[in-house]
Parts: sequence; structure tokens; C-alpha cells
Amino acid sequence: MKLLVGGDLCPIRRNEDLFADARIDEIWGGFLPIVEEADFFVANLECPFIDRGEPISKTGPALKARSECIRGLRASGLSAVGLANNHIMDYGVAGLRNTLELCNSAGIQTFGAGLSRERASQPLILQKGGVKVAILAVAEREFSVTLPENPGANPIALPGLTDAIRELSGSVDAVVTLVHGGLGGFRLPSPRLQWLCRSLAHAGCDVVICQHSHVVGCSETFEDRFILYGQGNLLFDLSADDLDPWNTGVFTRIEVGGSRKEHRVEVLPFIQSGRRPGLSDLTPAEEEAFWCGFSERSELVSDPTRVALEWKNWVLSRERDYLGALFFPSGRLARWLRKTPLHHLVFRPERKQLLLNLLRCESHREAMEVLLSGEPGDPTVW
Repeated sequence: MKLLVGGDLCPIRRNEDLFADARIDEIWGGFLPIVEEADFFVANLECPFIDRGEPISKTGPALKARSECIRGLRASGLSAVGLANNHIMDYGVAGLRNTLELCNSAGIQTFGAGLSRERASQPLILQKGGVKVAILAVAEREFSVTLPENPGANPIALPGLTDAIRELSGSVDAVVTLVHGGLGGFRLPSPRLQWLCRSLAHAGCDVVICQHSHVVGCSETFEDRFILYGQGNLLFDLSADDLDPWNTGVFTRIEVGGSRKEHRVEVLPFIQSGRRPGLSDLTPAEEEAFWCGFSERSELVSDPTRVALEWKNWVLSRERDYLGALFFPSGRLARWLRKTPLHHLVFRPERKQLLLNLLRCESHREAMEVLLSGEPGDPTVW
């Protein structure tokens, strides 16, 4: 079985009309043959499809794409979309429900989000001939995750996740898990994220793919299982600069055999939504630079001590952003404000939402621990 996995797909801005008009030649460019030759093509849909409505109260941007964009997904032959991410509930239940209905009508399966946690946690099962693959999708706890009886994305919940992997590994030829987590722009895993992914591999997951960081990270083989820390964007139009790290992504192509020794995994780099919308090839010089950086990071990630140090330094470089959001301004005026009803001017609803996200989201909370303790923390206690 040939399984093709794409990263974060958000058909907005210049790409939106391409998807609405199903112009797949312009969407995939020279990568169209790779898309078409796959037995199954799966990606993370990073936004709901909805035409109108009000966004939920949250921090960060509220994303959506027009319902007509489903035409591009269908014409591209997408077999399924994972919905376990931090944006699928940006327009509430209406956005999720409309997305589920559109995908169902287009013959595109969904997994990783649903109208209840039970539905959101169900794996996607793909089968060709005698080969069967199970794909799970989970997301860190931001504003999209579901409560037990509520709609939303599937949260990272241990030990239930590892138990599910162990059970699935005995009935399928390969288990793949998409983990929507980490911090945007960081090309390595945090200590907690590496511990999590290695735990999933130890439980029997053959391929673990981390998404959400919006940059290509690195990979490692752990207990003969493949882990990719950072797949980058599949299609997410933000910067028109080919050299912007945001605009480099990779396909993960998995050839699944009848045994683990027969599995083959490779990453295929591309430029997305740079000077032109859709996908483009890297130049020879860009490809050489890509593989050089990817190899260096992949060598580094094998040493958890170096990972912890890189993580600490990266978080400390963003100390002002984190601590500025967490604390009151200092000084006599601030002390006076705390004693008067005017403190509500400081703790506005938007500020409370920001603080909530810093404390509730696993990666942001882990970063705060580094800033407040000066140490990377113990990842095994999460």
C-alpha cells in the first residue's frame, strides 16, 4: 500500500479560489503525479469549511474557508482529512458540522474530530488488498478539543492513546499517529513532545508525524519506528517569499508491507504558497540546503540532553512574549489598579483567554515552566 500524508492544509487567500474551482494542476504543480499515484492521500485540514458565522472566543486567528473548497479536495483524490487541530472549532459546532457533512457528501473520510469524544477518537482504517493501516489523530489542548460529550478535536490523553495503539497494532499491518502539537517555528521537539512520540512508538505506532509547528523539523528512528518532528505546511498561504521557512513543507510517503521490516518511509520536500500559490519544486541549491539542515537536526534529536538544551534556549529567547502576557505591569500604578474596580481594564476577556491558553495548552505550559524554573522540566509527569 502506498500512503501519502500531507501536513497542515488551509485553503485560504490565493489558494482558496484554486480549491473552489478544483484547479488541481495549479494546486499541486509538478507534484500531481505523486498525489495521483498514492493508494490513499491523507492530510490535516487546518480550518473548518463555513461561509458565514461568528468565531468562538479564543486567542490567535480564527480560520475558515469557503464551502466550495471541498471541490478541490475531492478532485485531488483526498481519501481522508484529519481534523485534530487547534482551528477546527474556530467557528464552533456549526463550522465542524458543516465540514463533516461536506466531506461525507464528497466521499472524503474524516477522523480526529467529531460531535463527541467517542467519535473524535475513532481511528481511520484504510485497506488495500490484504494490507490494512490504522491512522489516529490527536491534538494538544487548546480551544478545539472535545469534552466527553461535546463536539471537538481528539485530545492527547494517556494512557488511553497508548492502549489504543497497542490494541490496533495487533489487528493491522501498520499504525500511524498524527500529533498536532509543539510550538510554531521550533524545528525540534520539546522534551515532553519527544517523550510522547517515543512513548507512542514504544506502544506499537509504526509512524508518528508531528504537525502544527508550520516548519519542517527533523526525524529519528526509535525502536525501529519512524518519527517526524515537524512536517511543515501542505498548503497554507501566509508569506509570498519562497525562502520563508513557513513555505517549505514535506510529503511523508509510506509504503506499507506485510511486516514492519517491509515498511518504507521517505519525506519529499516542496515549496508551498511562495511566490506563486500551490506547490513548487525547490531549486537544486534550496534542496541541498534543505537536506543539510534536516540531517543536522535529525542527528541532534537523537540526544535528548541536547534537545532539552535547545528547547530551553529557544523558550528563553521568547521570555518577553510569555512573561509579558502573564503578569501585571509593575509599579505603583499597577498596585493601585489591583485595589480598584479598574483592574478589569487590565484583565480584559481577551487577556484572560490568552492566559488560559498559556496555562492549559501543553506546549505553552511547558514553556512557562522553563521560564519560571530555569529548567526544562520532567517530561514523564505530563
